Amino acid sequence: MPDPQDQSDAAMRARLERLSSELDARKASDRSAAARQSGGGDTGGAMAKGFKAASELVGGIVVGGLIGVGLDYWLGTKPGFSIAFFLLGAGAGLWNVIRDAMKPTGGA
Repeated sequence: MPDPQDQSDAAMRARLERLSSELDARKASDRSAAARQSGGGDTGGAMAKGFKAASELVGGIVVGGLIGVGLDYWLGTKPGFSIAFFLLGAGAGLWNVIRDAMKPTGGA
């Protein structure tokens, strides 16, 4: 006479296998739908990277310019430090943009 526990275990295993295969199919269809919907591109990530590059460049110029103006005011050398630190800030901002652009993207 078959054990009721064995029948219950077999039924549970069959149900588990059926649910697992349905779940795998649902995940695959969700991934393909998301890929179709996004068009294969990452617009939000590209926009974020662009805004970061712009803010790094502007931030470097502003900080360099403010340091130069502050040193000129403090030392009484009107255009010298302003020009020098403006150029240093622009160079630092540009270097940050280039360094960030060279990083590999996380897309897969």
